[in-house]
Amino acid sequence: GRPVDFQWTVTNLSDLACTIDAAPTSVSFSVVSGSDDIWSSADCGSSEPFLLLLGPGDSTTQTTRWEGGRSAPGCAAASGSVRPGTYQANVNYLGQPATGATAVFALE
Repeated sequence: GRPVDFQWTVTNLSDLACTIDAAPTSVSFSVVSGSDDIWSSADCGSSEPFLLLLGPGDSTTQTTRWEGGRSAPGCAAASGSVRPGTYQANVNYLGQPATGATAVFALE
């Protein structure tokens, strides 16, 4: 019954400054249970750019909150409830899976 906060960190490993778009439709979180798509931050997230400039070796940590419900593309009404069980969280950047960005967690 409580929200889940996902913290994510981006580190610039290059020798040059770089810009990353951290808008919810660019850096998106999704929650799945098996083949059931439960929620995605991109479903109702802003597509307005949220640009972050990172110098060489710099990091930034952001938080994305899941309120614990279902979502559907285009912010359409989603049916069904989320029940206690095991879920998987994934992170994508510009539609591609982020390396090492998968976590399994349980809701009680």
